[in-house]
Amino acid sequence: MGQSAGAFTAMHCAFMQQQEADLVFPAAYADLGPIDSVSNNLYANYQLSGVFNWCGGILDTNAMNANEQIPVLSIHGLLDNVVPVDTGAFLGCNNISNPYPFVYGPKAIQRRMKNIGHCSVNNFDADGMHCVYPSLEPVVYIPSKFTCFFKGLLCGNCETEEKIGYSSPSCMDAAPTKLETQTSDHSWVVYPNPSSDYLIIRFTPNHSGVVNIKLTNAQGAIHFSHSNWNHGLQKEMKIPVSSMKAGIYYLHVQSKEGLGVQKVIIH
Repeated sequence: MGQSAGAFTAMHCAFMQQQEADLVFPAAYADLGPIDSVSNNLYANYQLSGVFNWCGGILDTNAMNANEQIPVLSIHGLLDNVVPVDTGAFLGCNNISNPYPFVYGPKAIQRRMKNIGHCSVNNFDADGMHCVYPSLEPVVYIPSKFTCFFKGLLCGNCETEEKIGYSSPSCMDAAPTKLETQTSDHSWVVYPNPSSDYLIIRFTPNHSGVVNIKLTNAQGAIHFSHSNWNHGLQKEMKIPVSSMKAGIYYLHVQSKEGLGVQKVIIH
């Protein structure tokens, strides 16, 4: 991730191979060294999961190839006069005698990502300038947004979207962080956990009977729900999960005994 010039650096390091970088930045190698081993000759074997492009862009969207499955989150002000929202000269400067580079902003990046079939998320501030967002708090919302974006990638979840303003509730508000049931309601258990086929909820004999059940992912999206289910003499409910992506989920059970939330793992 990076902000402004740092975002340009993050994007180019993520998507450019050395040959591409040498063509676009012919003098950079001598000053800074190669992309993948700056100041040393150690090459790590890793794969990037995603990039947070914070009020930045890229010099050439063709550097983003179909075989590079690296989702991008962009947060940008729609009134940014330094880095264009779509395409244009950096700083809006088209001086022929000293032209600034032509750059691609988040809208152009998302078009390219859609063309190559990869996920990208754009979150705009309608009154935002360059890295200044009147409606998106830099201390609360933005860290929460990119944390949830990366958390989703680690759980195998990413959906392409483009919105203005608050695009979603925080995943940190939507999901608990503990393995234990969150209330004193211990009138049910879930097993097997982890699971790959079914989750089974078993209720104790003295449970009141009527429950509301939902299974959410780490961002709070509902993958299964059942309202006003009365288990009666049948003390178990079976939830199929074989078609769901592997990751961390949360089972919510609401009844007269209270609300219980249990973390479950699907593999």
